[in-house]
Amino acid sequence: MFAEERIRKIKEILLEYEHVDINTLTSLLNASVTTVRRDLDRLENEGFLLKAHGGAVLKHSSEFSAPMQTVEIPYEAEQQQIARLAAKYVEDNDVLFLGSGHVSYLIARELKNKKNLQVVTNNLKAAYELSSQPLIKVFATGGDVETTQDSVIFTGRLVAEQVSQFFFRKAFLAFSGISMEFGYTHNIRSEIPVFQTLMSHTAIPIAVADYSRFDTTGFQPVCGLDEIRTVMTNVTVPERYKDYYLSHGIRIFTSFEDLAF
Repeated sequence: MFAEERIRKIKEILLEYEHVDINTLTSLLNASVTTVRRDLDRLENEGFLLKAHGGAVLKHSSEFSAPMQTVEIPYEAEQQQIARLAAKYVEDNDVLFLGSGHVSYLIARELKNKKNLQVVTNNLKAAYELSSQPLIKVFATGGDVETTQDSVIFTGRLVAEQVSQFFFRKAFLAFSGISMEFGYTHNIRSEIPVFQTLMSHTAIPIAVADYSRFDTTGFQPVCGLDEIRTVMTNVTVPERYKDYYLSHGIRIFTSFEDLAF
């Protein structure tokens, strides 16, 4: 992985999770400790993070708030493409779950012209985005609060318990990593029970992931590649994943032309 790609990935991780340890970065980036420390030094000099014992944390002080607001969210254009695909796939009168992650917020923004939707979400930013829509009924779960640079989410057993009271037509799930070896993985451990509950309470669970999530691994496994039968990603997703999905009868959508109702 080239230096600029490593830097962009580190920014992405910190914007989403606010802290990360060096051992995790060496694994995710397939880089040496020396290389990762050099990348962290660069980002600290830029004012993006603070190095901490064994890792790094995102800077939050008001002194740095203005520069932080100018940081672009990595792969936002690719996530926006996925959000438009997801909204196209949603039908009026659907019952949906929107999960965590910036892509889920982008999906919420694309749903405003839909009618009679019922949306359950643990993503507070997505809930707020939909709250002004009179034809969309929104239910925000409670739970343990996890704050990232661009969103606030609810996690933990309470969310799983609340989700278990519903049955969803479609659920959009954003994972931290997708790999042939470990399947779908995620960095927020307290969200794992939510994912697992949704798998048995949703007619069509949908993995939403930009191409950068492939061939990466999060902290904890969620499920195998064959356990989610619908995937929305970018056309530049590695070919071996396209081949795997198609050979296993899994629907993969990368453009409007792929969508069929």
